[in-house]
Amino acid sequence: MKVLLAVGGGIAAYKAAELARLLMQQGHQVQAVMTAAAEEFVRPLTFAALTDGQLMQIDLQEPMTIKAITWHKKPVTYTREGNAFHVKFPKPIKAGSIETLDISYSGVPKVAVRPPWRLLCARHPSVRATPDHPSPGAHSLASRQ
Repeated sequence: MKVLLAVGGGIAAYKAAELARLLMQQGHQVQAVMTAAAEEFVRPLTFAALTDGQLMQIDLQEPMTIKAITWHKKPVTYTREGNAFHVKFPKPIKAGSIETLDISYSGVPKVAVRPPWRLLCARHPSVRATPDHPSPGAHSLASRQ
């Protein structure tokens, strides 16, 4: 089943990450949409640990770069290897736990001119070309009735 999870501001925004994880464990496809208030409340990166571990990889292409990462208001060490930032937590994170990182970054992302996923989107039944963007690379969600 496909689930659209609408997330508003407030303490419930934290619970949305847990709800999404539980739904995905049951085999549902979850797509979250957040209000501006939710983005301020759950910021900037909330994740659910799928396995026990102490390392996390964040992919961020140049010219984007990470300036600092904090976890529970304490600095976290990280290294960069190409486009991958490897974050090392000071202690292992248990599977199923919901965690939040505060990431300070800089740079302006580049817009992909011909992204490889554009052809996949063009073939998906929920996507159609718009009058303003008739090319196969620019699509919008089709309304379902």
